[in-house]
Amino acid sequence: MRPFLVTLALALAGCSSCGREPVEQGENPSGETETETASGQLGTLRGRVILAEGTELPSYSSDDIQGDVILQAPEGCPPPRRGDRAPVSLAENGGLTGVMVYAEGERGAFFEQLGEVEPVVRELRIVNCRLEPQLVVAVRGDTLRMINESEHPFLPQFGRSHVMRALVSGQPQDKVLDEGGIHSVRCGYGASCGRSDVVVGHSPVFTISEDGTFEITNVPVGIPISVRAWHPLFLESPAVQAEIRPGGESEVEIVLTPVERPQEPAEAEGTEGPDTPEDPSAVLY
Repeated sequence: MRPFLVTLALALAGCSSCGREPVEQGENPSGETETETASGQLGTLRGRVILAEGTELPSYSSDDIQGDVILQAPEGCPPPRRGDRAPVSLAENGGLTGVMVYAEGERGAFFEQLGEVEPVVRELRIVNCRLEPQLVVAVRGDTLRMINESEHPFLPQFGRSHVMRALVSGQPQDKVLDEGGIHSVRCGYGASCGRSDVVVGHSPVFTISEDGTFEITNVPVGIPISVRAWHPLFLESPAVQAEIRPGGESEVEIVLTPVERPQEPAEAEGTEGPDTPEDPSAVLY
């Protein structure tokens, strides 16, 4: 295991919510600066994730997207585009969009404050022949619901599993996320659907940055926490220490450094289409 994933891997151990019925995504309590739970108070952590000075935004290679097999775009699907490889973008405020931010604390006090955590249904869709969102974060015991909104059937592969079932338009497939870790989702056997990464951990104190900023609304109040950011294309960030006092909020800034990757040979001109505002793969999560 690469050194920068050691801390993240430790955070992915354990199971705080296995065996319970999942609720639909979006039904969880949210939004308040300070929320009362059965065990304690929860506060809000806000901030920004920035790119390390002197570095450039990284991108996936062709092999990262479709492996070593050349897959053709099905009839009616757009050809591969630059946006398929660039799941993280730089917002006007200098912050990174599309990266995971999560908080940890001393396990006893941290989870006592959180109280009971109900499993959630996390959706992963194939829209216009592309997986979205390109990064999904979940808790062990959650359910991943894959939905195909394209007319063409696809064969999505979850992680290292060699069992693939056809995902037909309008017929969702559910998978209980009972194994912690980082799992890539891609499609094989003739039709590529891009790539999404699913991170499965034990703590629900996380979010994915949007518009260059992030907000986590369920952070335990009154205990020291460590805040980190991560994405498959970046090294895990150093921990930023914070603490939310009762009745207050906290704001942090996190720096991310890209993973060093071999440079891919330039492709022939015209093999990738331009990104446009209407291009769903250019909408970064």
